Amino acid sequence: MAAVVTHPVTQEAWQVARAWSATAQEAVAGLPESTVKSALLSFAEAVVDRES
Repeated sequence: MAAVVTHPVTQEAWQVARAWSATAQEAVAGLPESTVKSALLSFAEAVVDRES
């Protein structure tokens, strides 16, 4: 497992995921404040911030 975690491609995958998350957050930024917007933003953050 350590080899997978430390492999350069793993870090690249996390960078791509963070970029997609940022794009998603930007896409909903213009929506009116609501529980749905909050949920979408939380989901975009949670996907890349999870530990496993």
